[in-house]
Amino acid sequence: QLDIKWTCEMRFEKNLSRELLASMRDAGCLKIVFGLESFNQRIMDFMKKGIKQEWVRRIAGDCVDLGLAVHCYIIVGFPTEKEEEALETMNFIVENKKLHESYGFSCQPCLFDLEKEAPIMNDPGGYGIRRIMRPSAEDLSLGFFYEVQEGMTPDEAERLYHVHGQRGADPTEPPASAPYPHPPLAHEPRIQELYDKLTTAGYH
Repeated sequence: QLDIKWTCEMRFEKNLSRELLASMRDAGCLKIVFGLESFNQRIMDFMKKGIKQEWVRRIAGDCVDLGLAVHCYIIVGFPTEKEEEALETMNFIVENKKLHESYGFSCQPCLFDLEKEAPIMNDPGGYGIRRIMRPSAEDLSLGFFYEVQEGMTPDEAERLYHVHGQRGADPTEPPASAPYPHPPLAHEPRIQELYDKLTTAGYH
């Protein structure tokens, strides 16, 4: 039996059972990275994610109970998203103390960006995008400016993101001036040895 520690990326799938999660933990899994994107059911359906709120709650709770660390990516400002829908996602993280105070938990809010090769570009109108503009001075840019038919404008989404998404402003994050609240993992002695050597040599 190999003593291998690992992480992975997964979806909040209905068939991700507590028993499977326990088997992953016993096989050396330390942390699971989830692309949550949104906890609002309308937005999840609009994104065609194929997941349900109750699955997210159950799986996140099972991970915490089993000692598996959780990372969640969330997106602010997906086309047609309203402020209260974005806040529902943020509140799911912030108000879920069992989750955000669990060992190793992390969350990365990201501001939605309309990119050149994104699947949404195949049917922008179907996703509530009314107009797409490419900056004339940025012809090599992979991103686009856009206008939406409803929901938050890109500027409104950005303002909401800067209130809730920046490090130090989010209650689930330690203040930027404070040390990281969790100790380093003890199963990486070679990394610590290398760090000590580099520090002794003045490379720090």
